[in-house]
Amino acid sequence: MSANTTPDVQNTVQIMRPDYLALITAVQAILAHPSTANSIEIEIILSHERGYLLNSSSLLILLQQHSDDRILQLFYIKVFVEMLLEILIILSIFTTKRVAKLVPQILKVVDQNKAK
Repeated sequence: MSANTTPDVQNTVQIMRPDYLALITAVQAILAHPSTANSIEIEIILSHERGYLLNSSSLLILLQQHSDDRILQLFYIKVFVEMLLEILIILSIFTTKRVAKLVPQILKVVDQNKAK
């Protein structure tokens, strides 16, 4: 399992593991010798199937919630970056207009200093 998996997902997978292993072992035994499948293997499948399916469903819900959380985080980042860019554009326009107004005054001072 990935190191960045959240604890609730890791816990759910750990809870599922015994049911999963029992199911896999019983199914493999039946598939290896289908003609000699006995009631013990079938009972193992029946007794572990419900727990495995319930935990699988819980895991899917958890993963969907985490996915939704990531999508929301990315949306907030996108909105923040867009707002920051808009602020920078507005500041750039404001600064450019102020500098454009100051250029004639600066040129006048430069011309006066040249004349001296």
